[in-house]
Amino acid sequence: MTSTDLKPSIESILEAIARFKDIMSNTLKEQLESLKVDHQRLLDFRMRGIKDEQREMIYEQLRQRAFSLLSDCYIDQACGTPGFKEARDLVKKRSYGSITLDYIRQVEEHYIVEHTTLTPQDTLQHDHPQSLHERHFAEVELIFSYLLTSYHWTAHEAQEFLDFLLSSSCDMIDAQVMVSAITLNVMRQFDSNKAWLLGKIYQTANNEGLRQRAFVGWAFTLPAYHYIASTRYDALCDELLAQTEVRNDLLELQKQYLLCLDTEKDTQKLESHIFPKILKNTPYDFTPNGIKEKPRDKTEEILHPLDEEIKMKEIEECMEMIQKMKETGTDIYYGSFSKLKRNAFFTKLVNWFMPFYKEHPMISREVKSLETMNLMDVLSQEANLCDSDCYTLVSMASSFLGFLPEEMRTQALKGQIPTMMTGNADNSPAHVRLLYLQDLFRFSRVCPVAKHFVTPFDELRMDYPTLFFDGTDNDQYIEEKYDIAMFLFAQKRYRDFRRVALGIDGINTVEYHLMLATYYMYLWDEDLDPDKEREKADMALRQAQEKGDLLEQVYAYYCDDIEQAAEMCYQQIYAALDLDKDNVQALRILGSFLSADEKWDEAVKVYQHVYQLRPENKRAISDMAVALMKNGQEEDAANYVYKLSLELPENPDVMRLQAWLHLSRQQPEKALSLYRQLMDNKKTIPDDALNAGYCAWIMDDWQEAKRLFAEYIKQSEGDINGLLENFESDQRTLSLNGVNEIDRCIMEDVMRQEANTATE
Repeated sequence: MTSTDLKPSIESILEAIARFKDIMSNTLKEQLESLKVDHQRLLDFRMRGIKDEQREMIYEQLRQRAFSLLSDCYIDQACGTPGFKEARDLVKKRSYGSITLDYIRQVEEHYIVEHTTLTPQDTLQHDHPQSLHERHFAEVELIFSYLLTSYHWTAHEAQEFLDFLLSSSCDMIDAQVMVSAITLNVMRQFDSNKAWLLGKIYQTANNEGLRQRAFVGWAFTLPAYHYIASTRYDALCDELLAQTEVRNDLLELQKQYLLCLDTEKDTQKLESHIFPKILKNTPYDFTPNGIKEKPRDKTEEILHPLDEEIKMKEIEECMEMIQKMKETGTDIYYGSFSKLKRNAFFTKLVNWFMPFYKEHPMISREVKSLETMNLMDVLSQEANLCDSDCYTLVSMASSFLGFLPEEMRTQALKGQIPTMMTGNADNSPAHVRLLYLQDLFRFSRVCPVAKHFVTPFDELRMDYPTLFFDGTDNDQYIEEKYDIAMFLFAQKRYRDFRRVALGIDGINTVEYHLMLATYYMYLWDEDLDPDKEREKADMALRQAQEKGDLLEQVYAYYCDDIEQAAEMCYQQIYAALDLDKDNVQALRILGSFLSADEKWDEAVKVYQHVYQLRPENKRAISDMAVALMKNGQEEDAANYVYKLSLELPENPDVMRLQAWLHLSRQQPEKALSLYRQLMDNKKTIPDDALNAGYCAWIMDDWQEAKRLFAEYIKQSEGDINGLLENFESDQRTLSLNGVNEIDRCIMEDVMRQEANTATE
């Protein structure tokens, strides 16, 4: 444990329990009265001066009873919300007290015996195995509901359940479902004994599916290890975290989890930029009546014989992009399959967490022919889909197959589905874990009742942070924190990066300082308002306090950093340069920051240093040219621009340098000619319109300047204020060309009128 906070007193816990008096069951009320009597007896004995050598042990036992009772109150509160309520109601129908570990063990043993004794003749008689699987599914749903809504466990209960889950008496598919139910329960209300069970399964299980589900559950309760005292749970966490393999697993899970958080952003990229290109070039038409092959136009084939080749190349490029995204852990199927889960199968909460097996009674009823079984065999053996998507594909198979052309339908019926969905079965721990994370993500985003649950993907509602090494002492797990910090930085998750990076002691590398420098530069460049950021932090704190949870982990992100961003950026850059004065990356970041700060004289010196280190590097030459022109050294800059124009005469960035040099030399006609060429190019940028507007303005064509400035505002998706900021930063060049203060004011008036007219 790293926290030195005192544990809460029993009376403070009783005060928290009092908030639930209106919803407490009679059983919990009886436990509360018994606890109060025993607690008061302890206090009375002590106040009367009676010394009891066992009082510390007795007090700790009473405190654990109080914690357990408070935890049970939170579970009862949850059972008043959708999802939990239906699960508790299902359990009550079967009499709450009748569902015990012995009952669960009996269910599992009976099923295993019946299932293993099925004869080939029984299999041919469809009703017999179907009836068996239907009865057992009903039992599994009941057990899932019981575990989801279960109260706090004792250490003995956790040990017994662990022994059962790891025994041959428990079906492995059912064991995975139970672990998911326990995970959801623990995330809703922390229970150190259940969290201990998850950690022990990860430590000792042989089945990888079971092991990885338990690992995910344990990992997402791990931050509680830093804040909640529980001797056995803490000892297990200490033991596991001492192992390099476990820490590596956590690092890998951390990265997979962060990639899952980007799923919706990745889906938008696929649906906006990649899928439309595939649909445009595919030889099929997608109609309400099915997928039809496009009729061939022989005339077009004669006139444009290379069109088909071009289309196929574009499709191949798109497929390569999708494959690369998939290989880096991107969830490429979420967008498609998430839209297909509004069916009867997913009205059952347990089915969101059910490992895929082809005997599931709710899909076997939908399989109309033996041919479709080929598809199920492929999915159960070779699929690269998560379990949830496998069920979706099978449950939609009959309607989906009807839309396919004959050739594609025949292939699907033979189990020949797209290669990206299949391949060599990847049973590595990392892949098994990733697919389970995708199942959890689909539940959290698509299931209608998920908003009443606490999941890892609902960051604002988690009672503890989802950065696994966060909260530990600064001198602990340094290598792991550094690895995570670099990953967060690469993902541009700057707030989380800050939390991790500033919680590391003993790191003094160029890379570390440059990451921090870039972070501070981001804050400065984004021009974030520290007061608004504090308001967000205060609001988050109030929301946590309203929840009344014992764990209230709210971070007032980087408000002070924003105010000191420039100073901190310079500090980190110079720390890097102290370690390596010729580090090109550090010098470029420094030059970029000095340029953004419009300290051009200093920027020239820095870029001169870079140029001396890399005299043939195109970027070094370009940076030098820009800095010199901005510093009023146009003739010196001309040598660098000329050198680039000889080597890259048609490069758009080189053309921009040439155009700006012409503008700096009071040659607006030559500059405008280049800017018009750039604006006709597909790779044009908003600044091309802005600078062309400068040229027209200088040449006294105010109407054209107005049009080009309006085009700049449109392309940059900005407003009049962004345009005026450019007027100010480019004031020197405009003045050299005869645009004075009154001219700028008149143009500002014109553009403000234009903006106001557009909004009316």
